[in-house]
Amino acid sequence: MRYLPVFLVLSSCSGGSDDDSADAGTGITAKIIMPKDGAEFEWDDLIELEVKVRDGQDIPEYRSVVWTVGDATAKGDFASLDADKAGEGAVDVTVELAVGLDTYTDTVRIAVGGKGGDTGNDTGNDSGNDTGTVGSLNYAGSMATHIWYDGEYGTFDADCPGTVTVNIAEDGTMSGTGYCKADGEYDFYFTIEGKQKGGGALSGDLIGEVDGSVARTPFTGTGQDGETLNASYDKTFNDSGESVRIAGAWTASPV
Repeated sequence: MRYLPVFLVLSSCSGGSDDDSADAGTGITAKIIMPKDGAEFEWDDLIELEVKVRDGQDIPEYRSVVWTVGDATAKGDFASLDADKAGEGAVDVTVELAVGLDTYTDTVRIAVGGKGGDTGNDTGNDSGNDTGTVGSLNYAGSMATHIWYDGEYGTFDADCPGTVTVNIAEDGTMSGTGYCKADGEYDFYFTIEGKQKGGGALSGDLIGEVDGSVARTPFTGTGQDGETLNASYDKTFNDSGESVRIAGAWTASPV
């Protein structure tokens, strides 16, 4: 079973095509990429956490990444948490990144608070599965992904069909796995994390991991309880002249 070399590149990408100007120059810097300063979140939103660290134009080795988001904490250069765990109102998001014996930090401020519960057209006060189904629901289906790569290993452009399995817990938490095979030869595995909100809105990430590094491809979609789920995704990762784009959709039906 072979793995496309680009997946090793992808695992070390910082995510997105954000402005790198704050990382220019010399010395180690840590910059919060997500969330953006001033971003607003409802209580049932998922806060994505992403930091970029540079030593001049290089990526240094670091021992740990710890986030403090209001009343909550998380670990990892890519992480996420439910907004309702952070507190209410103005919330500081601080990252502490340990390189050697030194610690580097960055802070942004976000706003948390809002509707919670229903945010769509359904009725009642459900706080998880859209129709208030008791217990969790399992889904299975397919994914149709396309992967583009341009960088040190040349270029790559291929369809990557595969499968997905998803569970939605009573509180609306989504978890699952995805798999696709590019060019009938290269295997890609993903972890699925996300949330089903009121009205059946879906959001979350396809997460690829290699040697402890992760890359998150956000997805959005729709799906009421007990009905087919549909989601799509499209993200380009850029890092040091390497470019990887993952785009496509997955669909899953109750099993």
